[in-house]
Amino acid sequence: MKKLLVCIAIAAFSAASACLAADGLNAAPAAAAAVPYRTLTPQEAKLQMDQQTNLVVVDVRTQEEYAAGHIPSAVLLPVEQIEAKASSVAKVLPDKNAEIFVYCRSGKRAGRAAAALTEQGYTNVYSIGGIMDWPYEVVK
Repeated sequence: MKKLLVCIAIAAFSAASACLAADGLNAAPAAAAAVPYRTLTPQEAKLQMDQQTNLVVVDVRTQEEYAAGHIPSAVLLPVEQIEAKASSVAKVLPDKNAEIFVYCRSGKRAGRAAAALTEQGYTNVYSIGGIMDWPYEVVK
């Protein structure tokens, strides 16, 4: 009787282990496909912007918001174009391994844009929040 219970317990444990291993194998490619974006404070972003010349700063607001004031050297690429996977994304951001800092007005659209860029294969995406919190120079 004990041998039967031990065999049943071993069989149940083996079946559960196999199921968990199969789930883990199926989940791994999805997790590896999109590297999550990271966030930086305005101070951290400014420090990196001052030290590096090869990063891209992307304003994901509207043309009107961009014209009203933007971070120096920022390029305009509205979040709607990024989410729609428009051809303009690859034109503005041809290097999927470049460091990309995205921002908007308050940070919400920057998060959406950063997530969409990582889903499209960009590997070094940072949300730096909103221009409302940017205490440094703004071009008007």
